[in-house]
Order: sequence, then C-alpha cells, then structure tokens
Amino acid sequence: MYLQIPQYPFQFRLSQWEAEQISENDINNINRFLNHKGNGMHLFVFGSKNSGKTRISVGIATELSIKHKPCFYITAMKLYSMFFDADERPSSLWNWRSSSVLVIDDINAGHPVKQDLISPEYFLNLVDTYSTQNEINRNAIKNMNTIWVLGSSNNGKELYGNWHEMLENIGVDKKNILSVHLP
Repeated sequence: MYLQIPQYPFQFRLSQWEAEQISENDINNINRFLNHKGNGMHLFVFGSKNSGKTRISVGIATELSIKHKPCFYITAMKLYSMFFDADERPSSLWNWRSSSVLVIDDINAGHPVKQDLISPEYFLNLVDTYSTQNEINRNAIKNMNTIWVLGSSNNGKELYGNWHEMLENIGVDKKNILSVHLP
C-alpha cells in the first residue's frame, strides 16, 4: 500500500543513484530529510532538464514509503487545482493534505526554458486560492515534509532564496529548509 498509493511515475531506490553526480553537502541534506522525525521539513531539488531531479525525489520518497510513511507524489499542475478543494475526500487512504511526505514535481521546467513559469509569489497566490489567506492550505504546506522539484537554468541559488523566503513567510523554520543542486 505504501508504494501503491503515492502513484510514483516509476520505481527508483536511492541505492540506484550514482553518488559522483552529487556533492557531499547535498548527500547530507538528503540524509537530514530522510532521518527527520517530525513534520515541516522541506527539501528543494534544483537542476536543469534531465539532471535527475524527479528520479532522486522519487528515490527519497520511496525510501520513506518503505519505512511506512504515507507519501504522495503529484505534479504541480494537478496540485494547483487541488488547493481549491475545500472538502477533499480521499479516494485512497491518504491524500496530499494528510500524507507525511509530499513530492511536488515539475514546478518549473528549468534549462532550456529560460524563465520560471511559476514564481514563489504566484505559487502562494494559488495556495491561498486567490483570497487573502487560505490557512488550511498554508498549514498543510507548512507542516508537511515536502520535496519541491524545481527546474533551474543556473545553480539555483537565487531561485532557492526566493522559494526559501516564501516558506519562511508562511511560518516554516529556516533550519527546516534544505536544498540539493544537481548539475
């Protein structure tokens, strides 16, 4: 059940990842995310097209699924419409709001697409369902362990700062925001 309900797009374990493709700091951040016992840990995964962003994100979530953590994989486009579902009745045992780990894939395309399609400000506007604030959605995002899959055309540092600030503005503790930058 823990591997079926998330509806991962493919099967991938972290043991299949080629370690030389990732820095020691990034490995430490992945391990911090994997070993975090509470809620509200956020991991940004940045990289260009075909850098392995989705693969490593699914691998991290798969490891947590194997440990019987309810995970939920979704593309950003599908999630945007779910923000507007006030009374979301799950068709399975858990949904995006009630899972322990949420993987939000394809938030932005990254290189070769030069501009970001979704800014942190616009993402928050969707979270708030175009109203002043939507506390249900904000609290779900704030308190959930989330993997954010973001394409970037550079090393993601500036982009990381913008998304980091958005999470801090909704109440995420700075020490609970991590990142991985894939080449």
